[in-house]
Amino acid sequence: YLRVLRVIIKFAESGASSAPLLLSNSLGQFGWPFLEAISQQIHQHEIILNGVLGVQEQLLRSTPELLASQFGATIQNCVTVFEKSKNAKILSFFTSAVEAYGAQESNSFQLLLTHISNTFFQYISSEKAAHDCTNLVEAYFDMCQRNLLFCTAAKVICEVLSSIAS
Repeated sequence: YLRVLRVIIKFAESGASSAPLLLSNSLGQFGWPFLEAISQQIHQHEIILNGVLGVQEQLLRSTPELLASQFGATIQNCVTVFEKSKNAKILSFFTSAVEAYGAQESNSFQLLLTHISNTFFQYISSEKAAHDCTNLVEAYFDMCQRNLLFCTAAKVICEVLSSIAS
């Protein structure tokens, strides 16, 4: 079903008519809370979680204005799931979020980048070596790159990254 939702959203993005846009807006408005609730419950099932996060990310990219009011709760939900699962797809979601909201939410992204960096570096230094989780490492640095491009203040102020650069 998650693949079907992604196809529907992709069709809505094409802009062939106003009906798909309405459908995409409805999915964003009514489906978003459901997707968030699912992601909290299935964090240990990586394949399903990746599907749910893929749909959320696609909705975020196609209708960011509809999801702006839920931004804080969504980010908190994803942080909680990331802390439990260390799933690289969540970092991909953060990458899309910084592209959509980086300019308006720079303070939030400063806090997010600091927290995610601390969690990430703690994980690769004590639980799993970086060479054993290359997808996670790649997703982390992609997220840092997007922060640098779309929310420069977040990268500059993040203490963990400043200490690495020096």
